[in-house]
Amino acid sequence: MSAGGIPGTVYSIGVFTTWIRPGIVLYTVPGIPPVFFDEEMEKLEKKRNTKRRTLFEAQDEIDSRKEGLIEGVEARLRQLVSTSELFAIRWRVK
Repeated sequence: MSAGGIPGTVYSIGVFTTWIRPGIVLYTVPGIPPVFFDEEMEKLEKKRNTKRRTLFEAQDEIDSRKEGLIEGVEARLRQLVSTSELFAIRWRVK
Protein backbone atom coordinates (compact mmCIF):
# COMPACT_ATOMS: atom_id res chain seq x y z
CA MET A 1 0.00 0.00 0.00
CA SER A 2 1.36 3.42 -0.88
CA ALA A 3 1.35 6.35 1.51
CA GLY A 4 -2.12 7.81 1.82
CA GLY A 5 -3.80 4.70 0.35
CA ILE A 6 -6.98 3.17 1.66
CA PRO A 7 -6.41 -0.15 3.48
CA GLY A 8 -7.88 -3.14 1.63
CA THR A 9 -8.06 -1.28 -1.68
CA VAL A 10 -6.61 -2.91 -4.81
CA TYR A 11 -4.84 -0.42 -7.02
CA SER A 12 -4.53 -0.96 -10.76
CA ILE A 13 -1.15 -0.30 -12.38
CA GLY A 14 -0.34 -0.23 -16.06
CA VAL A 15 1.58 -3.12 -17.64
CA PHE A 16 3.47 -2.36 -20.81
CA THR A 17 4.19 -5.12 -23.32
CA THR A 18 7.11 -4.88 -25.73
CA TRP A 19 7.78 -7.55 -28.36
CA ILE A 20 11.56 -7.97 -28.52
CA ARG A 21 11.60 -10.71 -31.20
CA PRO A 22 9.38 -13.70 -32.00
CA GLY A 23 8.90 -15.74 -28.85
CA ILE A 24 10.33 -13.15 -26.44
CA VAL A 25 8.16 -10.58 -24.75
CA LEU A 26 9.24 -7.91 -22.28
CA TYR A 27 6.66 -7.01 -19.65
CA THR A 28 7.34 -3.81 -17.76
CA VAL A 29 5.53 -2.19 -14.89
CA PRO A 30 6.46 1.32 -13.80
CA GLY A 31 8.81 1.18 -10.81
CA ILE A 32 9.57 -2.56 -11.15
CA PRO A 33 12.53 -4.04 -13.09
CA PRO A 34 11.54 -5.65 -16.43
CA VAL A 35 10.84 -9.38 -16.65
CA PHE A 36 11.48 -11.52 -19.73
CA PHE A 37 9.19 -14.42 -20.61
CA ASP A 38 10.32 -16.44 -23.56
CA GLU A 39 10.00 -19.75 -25.34
CA GLU A 40 13.10 -21.11 -23.61
CA MET A 41 11.35 -20.88 -20.25
CA GLU A 42 8.37 -22.76 -21.66
CA LYS A 43 10.68 -25.46 -23.07
CA LEU A 44 12.39 -25.84 -19.70
CA GLU A 45 9.06 -26.07 -17.91
CA LYS A 46 7.86 -28.77 -20.33
CA LYS A 47 11.12 -30.67 -19.82
CA ARG A 48 10.74 -30.37 -16.04
CA ASN A 49 7.13 -31.59 -16.20
CA THR A 50 8.14 -34.54 -18.38
CA LYS A 51 10.91 -35.52 -15.99
CA ARG A 52 8.56 -35.13 -13.03
CA ARG A 53 5.97 -37.37 -14.73
CA THR A 54 8.67 -39.95 -15.52
CA LEU A 55 9.82 -39.85 -11.89
CA PHE A 56 6.28 -40.41 -10.61
CA GLU A 57 5.77 -43.33 -12.99
CA ALA A 58 9.04 -44.90 -11.84
CA GLN A 59 8.04 -44.44 -8.20
CA ASP A 60 4.68 -46.09 -8.90
CA GLU A 61 6.44 -49.05 -10.55
CA ILE A 62 8.84 -49.37 -7.61
CA ASP A 63 5.94 -49.26 -5.13
CA SER A 64 4.09 -51.91 -7.12
CA ARG A 65 7.12 -54.23 -7.22
CA LYS A 66 7.76 -53.64 -3.52
CA GLU A 67 4.18 -54.61 -2.68
CA GLY A 68 4.55 -57.77 -4.76
CA LEU A 69 7.74 -58.74 -2.93
CA ILE A 70 6.16 -58.06 0.46
CA GLU A 71 3.13 -60.20 -0.44
CA GLY A 72 5.45 -63.01 -1.54
CA VAL A 73 7.37 -62.92 1.74
CA GLU A 74 4.13 -62.80 3.74
CA ALA A 75 2.82 -65.82 1.81
CA ARG A 76 5.95 -67.78 2.66
CA LEU A 77 5.61 -66.85 6.30
CA ARG A 78 2.00 -68.05 6.33
CA GLN A 79 2.88 -71.52 5.06
CA LEU A 80 1.28 -74.22 7.15
CA VAL A 81 3.63 -76.49 9.01
CA SER A 82 2.33 -79.91 9.93
CA THR A 83 3.85 -82.89 11.61
CA SER A 84 3.05 -86.53 11.17
CA GLU A 85 4.56 -89.62 12.69
CA LEU A 86 6.62 -91.52 10.15
CA PHE A 87 7.88 -94.30 12.39
CA ALA A 88 8.37 -95.14 16.05
CA ILE A 89 11.35 -96.72 17.74
CA ARG A 90 10.80 -98.72 20.89
CA TRP A 91 13.49 -100.08 23.15
CA ARG A 92 14.01 -101.44 26.55
CA VAL A 93 16.98 -101.13 28.85
CA LYS A 94 17.98 -104.36 30.71
